[in-house]
Amino acid sequence: MEKRTATTTVSVVDGEKEDHEIDTLSNWLPGYWHRFPFIGATALLCIAVLACIALGVLVGSDGASTTHWPQRVAPSIVLAAINAISSLCLTVAIGDGVAIAWWRRAMKGSTIADLHYQWQLSHGIFANLFTRPRSVLSSKIALAVLAMQVTLLNSILYQRATSTVLAPDLPRNLSAIGIGAEEFPFTGYVVSDTSSAAQTSFMIGDSFIPVVNTFGTSNGFFRGYNELFRFSTDSVQERMDKYGYCSGVCYFDFEAIGFEIDCIDATNHTDIALPAIAAYEADGDPAAWTNIPIFNSSFALKYASDATNYSRIVLNLQYFQSDDPYNPKSTTCPGLVTNKQCSLRPAIVSYPVKVTNFTNEHVINGVSLSVRRTNADDDQSINADVAPPRYNKGLKQVEGFKVVEYLYPQDGKEMRSLTALGGIANAYAQFLSSSAAITYTGDEEWSLDQKGTLAQTMMYGPPNMGSCDCSFRNESLDTILQSVNQLSFLVATGMVDTTTFKSLPHKKETFPAASPSALIVAVDSNTTTSFRASAGGAVQLQDVTHYQTHYVYAGVAFAITIVCIALVIPSYWHYGELGRRVTLGPVEIASAFGAPILIDNSQIRSSEARNETIDTLIKHIGDRKIVYGFVDVNKHGETSHQEMQLQESASTSPHLEALDGLASLRQTTTTGAESPTRSPALNQDDGPAQSKMQKRRSVRLAMGAPEYVRPTSQVFPKSPRVA
Repeated sequence: MEKRTATTTVSVVDGEKEDHEIDTLSNWLPGYWHRFPFIGATALLCIAVLACIALGVLVGSDGASTTHWPQRVAPSIVLAAINAISSLCLTVAIGDGVAIAWWRRAMKGSTIADLHYQWQLSHGIFANLFTRPRSVLSSKIALAVLAMQVTLLNSILYQRATSTVLAPDLPRNLSAIGIGAEEFPFTGYVVSDTSSAAQTSFMIGDSFIPVVNTFGTSNGFFRGYNELFRFSTDSVQERMDKYGYCSGVCYFDFEAIGFEIDCIDATNHTDIALPAIAAYEADGDPAAWTNIPIFNSSFALKYASDATNYSRIVLNLQYFQSDDPYNPKSTTCPGLVTNKQCSLRPAIVSYPVKVTNFTNEHVINGVSLSVRRTNADDDQSINADVAPPRYNKGLKQVEGFKVVEYLYPQDGKEMRSLTALGGIANAYAQFLSSSAAITYTGDEEWSLDQKGTLAQTMMYGPPNMGSCDCSFRNESLDTILQSVNQLSFLVATGMVDTTTFKSLPHKKETFPAASPSALIVAVDSNTTTSFRASAGGAVQLQDVTHYQTHYVYAGVAFAITIVCIALVIPSYWHYGELGRRVTLGPVEIASAFGAPILIDNSQIRSSEARNETIDTLIKHIGDRKIVYGFVDVNKHGETSHQEMQLQESASTSPHLEALDGLASLRQTTTTGAESPTRSPALNQDDGPAQSKMQKRRSVRLAMGAPEYVRPTSQVFPKSPRVA
């Protein structure tokens, strides 16, 4: 076999051709700095920065309330904008990278089929993912396009990454004003000419009845009383119409009539069963074993005297606590007997007021007496289990309340005279008086007699029916005093005439600026009271919408973004090998393939068309008019393997028969003039002189100058014939 040897051929070129080749090489400038893809790199950098911003928004908004976050740029809106901009940047980056990868593949050497396949991948990979998975996964173009498909998940993940929940907002300091009685109004009449001032000595007046009914049915929550209080975000205002409703729950201290509570107590440890059983067995006095008190609460009014210059209400409380509530025996019942006597002296008291005011129509608005809890959320279910505030002997009130100054109401003793404290004492007696007593019936059996509510609600321990071991809670006094303060607060606020300023529910109306005082509708005699600011600053707690971040979704979205960037970067590999900026535009690719329509120009040579940048090429031939349609390939007397025979195609494509009626083409004559004539491909009926070859001219679908193209818009399929 003859050995092949390498040979070198030296060609002599003229000066003009050599200069052109030098110009062509000067347009090809490879290098990693010259060809750095600034647009694509900037797009990838923007994607990374936007991903960090999205993560920062999610972290920063977690737990933030809508009142402290710009309402117009909610996290979901910011994330949607970031996702949209990231998708746009990714599209730019992929377009730049795919063009670089495609042209580099062409530079390395490939086939037309492979280049076409790579170009197809730039428009989607799923069509070939199952038929040619290995080719898809090994293609840099496919990886870049895969990034675009994967990043679509981010729109869903970002939506799931943030949500909203309803929770209390941060406390907000406010100033507050309210209206309440500063002097005790008359609440009833004296109906018994006696100095005992017992419950039966007084009758509640008509003006006081609504207050008593509210006390008996409210369970400590006074519906609608939020109308008496207004709040402002500024300091104390001179004009009352500058105040508005509380938005949510507001806590503040409000001064009005009430009572100083001064209690003394005594205890005695004894066995309440032994004396009763001994008297019963000895046939002694029945009072010794009958109705032995184990619980009792009662109220009475004490008038002013030489010893005390003020009238007062006296509370007496007695209750028994067994040493062993589970004692199975009934012959002995040792325990502690506690006696408490409390003097309720009229005074101005600072009440801890809780105003509930929501715009939600399903929420009942009103007022209750409650100290704000700083160690727990303000939740209704939590507050329902809160024990009553404990009595503080040093404060002479329960915790959270404060005695400001004493008052000296004048109460008459005579029949039919008006009374201020008598109606209140009567209401206390009606609702808070209670008793429980046991009676020994022999054979180690005891009967229990209870009257009123407290004797039943304050009892604890097992239901020792027939036993004497009945115990009562130490919270009995606290429970009674809680009700005492609630009724005194209602006396201060519930008898105010609100017709002059009471607004419709949930409207942001305020107190009238021209009404510095209000009327107290008392029994038979009215008084006035003034609007005044609260003694302490108010605090508002509002249930508002809070943003909540789900970090699993946020982390997955961030990871997908990084993966997408990593999938796009390989398409830029060795970008510096390219000598000019490239795209996947059809004109640029057609120019690289040497399309005649691009190089048939006196102003630009074919070699220039293949080597100039796309911008230069468009500058030279961009104004050339072209149209897509049927082109006569034999116009220059040439034939090719791509041509199609009109007559043969017409038999399989009926719509081509319509070509017989198309507009004529322009043909250039030998003199250079143009005249309208019929296309040679259609001159089938001009006479027998024409050869068979002339009758069967070839046409193909292609781009061409308008004068050489028959438009496809004039070709229509035949309508089906109706039989």
